[in-house]
Amino acid sequence: MRVLLRACKQWDIPMDLVNIWRYVQSMYETTAFTVTCPLDRDILMHYRENKALDIPMTAMRSADDYLHSCPSQLPPLK
Repeated sequence: MRVLLRACKQWDIPMDLVNIWRYVQSMYETTAFTVTCPLDRDILMHYRENKALDIPMTAMRSADDYLHSCPSQLPPLK
């Protein structure tokens, strides 16, 4: 959903949702997730072709990689 919302709505997870970011970070650090995750472009193509979403071509062209980044400095766990 993060890839789709970022491409269509220029939206990302708000920084104050620290626990969501921690969850996302743990996904990106899990080998099973990273080796099975499709390219962002493939995710967007699926929604464009199968769900009839209007995804801008500029978003499609810039999605030749994986969105596997998180904020570099998450506050420490309490």
